[in-house]
Amino acid sequence: MTRRWIGGLALVGLLVAGPAFADRPTTYYTTQTKSATSTSAQTDATLWTPASGKAFVLQGCFVAAETPVRVEFEVSDVDVIPPFVMDSYGTALIGGGENPIYTSAVNAVLTYTTVISGLSATYPNTSVMCWGFEL
Repeated sequence: MTRRWIGGLALVGLLVAGPAFADRPTTYYTTQTKSATSTSAQTDATLWTPASGKAFVLQGCFVAAETPVRVEFEVSDVDVIPPFVMDSYGTALIGGGENPIYTSAVNAVLTYTTVISGLSATYPNTSVMCWGFEL
């Protein structure tokens, strides 16, 4: 008798549960990627200038460097991502998953700064890449 009740409840649970599905990819925006590579120190180098009258939504950044280097991402000299130091032959991935990590004001410009860190005699090759979309 108990088995019938459990089986009946399981059957009702399966019939009541809705079908599983995944969301479709969004068509509300087009993801853009901005990247730069440098072999010398960069101070407020422009990485992303949105189209006139638009703002940008930053979804993530990736940085790679050959030797220790300090990296900053800024808008109008205000940190978008707190400054951090890369290790030798290091990489860093900064992201918010599906959520934006920064939304700029209209016509704001994303810049980056790199400063040599440690005792390296030569400046490292440093690559930065950020992605997001414009509003």
